[in-house]
Amino acid sequence: MNNLIDKNELKAKAKNSVDQVMDKIESMEQKKEEVKSDVKQKFEKRIEQLKSARDEMKHKYEEMKEKSDVQLEDIQKAFSSASNKFEEGFADLKQMVR
Repeated sequence: MNNLIDKNELKAKAKNSVDQVMDKIESMEQKKEEVKSDVKQKFEKRIEQLKSARDEMKHKYEEMKEKSDVQLEDIQKAFSSASNKFEEGFADLKQMVR
């Protein structure tokens, strides 16, 4: 029973992470016009990288729904790593908006 709770909790956290990333990307895209022209191309490239990573994260989330506990550990590690990359990416974008 404890593994089921852990699995459901992990799924909820993963879903929340995916939703937050999607919201942040959308928010940053809306700030695109505030970016100076000399960094706009870099900003757009970073947005595309984050979208690609977001799509990969969504795919991992879908995989997670069907995996065993052992495989869930691997997916949890992947989500943790992706989360760090997203934070770095969003920090880069915020600096470009200023």
